[in-house]
Amino acid sequence: MKQNGTEENRERQTMLLKESIFNTKTLRQTFLYFCIGATASIVDSLLYILFTRKIGIYFLLANFMSVNIGITFSFLLNSFFNFRKTHRLLKRAFSFYGVCYFGMLLSMTILYTGTRLLGFPDIPVKIFSVLLTGGFQFLFNKFITFGKI
Repeated sequence: MKQNGTEENRERQTMLLKESIFNTKTLRQTFLYFCIGATASIVDSLLYILFTRKIGIYFLLANFMSVNIGITFSFLLNSFFNFRKTHRLLKRAFSFYGVCYFGMLLSMTILYTGTRLLGFPDIPVKIFSVLLTGGFQFLFNKFITFGKI
């Protein structure tokens, strides 16, 4: 039986998606993305400590500042060294920040649901949340922020 055009199209799209996710370039970008993210988290944490313990900034303001500096650090490293997309930086920055803020909201939702509603311990839920959210953020940033924009 011959497939119709729609089925062939779907199969072709599925094959292209698999090829784009499981190639050497994507694996390198994934590794760098998570290394950059880990480094940005360390920068965020160290700045938070500096702002709250040494400078005396109110903890919520310190957190807002350190998180945004960490996001900016991550965006610049991903733009220039990982994805190597340096044109249309303002549009890419808005997209990147949106993805990060949505990821933070998703992470908090997972953490709340897992601990308060389902009764799981917070550390395993946090680890699950970081992996799930990080994966979502990588895919969105790879294909939209540093892809189509």
